[in-house]
Amino acid sequence: MRSSQWTCNPKVFPSSGFKVLDPSVELDEETLPTYQPEKHYPVKQGEILNNRYQTFAKIGYGVTLTVWLAKDLVGSLYVVFKVYVTGQDRDHERELNIYKHMGLQESRHPGKNLVCKLLDDFYIQGPHGGHICPVHEPLGMSADL
Repeated sequence: MRSSQWTCNPKVFPSSGFKVLDPSVELDEETLPTYQPEKHYPVKQGEILNNRYQTFAKIGYGVTLTVWLAKDLVGSLYVVFKVYVTGQDRDHERELNIYKHMGLQESRHPGKNLVCKLLDDFYIQGPHGGHICPVHEPLGMSADL
């Protein structure tokens, strides 16, 4: 279903023509010694979160989060969002407040452009609890030194 607020259509991902990974093989965050699957939100490729962000690929992970490349269907931009594990909302809220505070500050400091900007944040409910999701600009290597 297309939302009237979207400026671009969601991508339709193929359902065949690719190799399915063996579910018994641990990948990414599953290999970490403290991994608890019930704490992670089960993001799926192509899923639209917050009626706005369509997930394309997982680009990172850590003990407390996974990081996803997504398309903002409203702004037609690529974004990166984090999906934090459940149970640490206080720490994650603190991080969000820091990003929001930094975004309000006027500064000509040369390092300001090296700080990841918070574009949005949302909360999703998973099978085992809620997950805080900050949305950022994608960062990458630049040949412009």
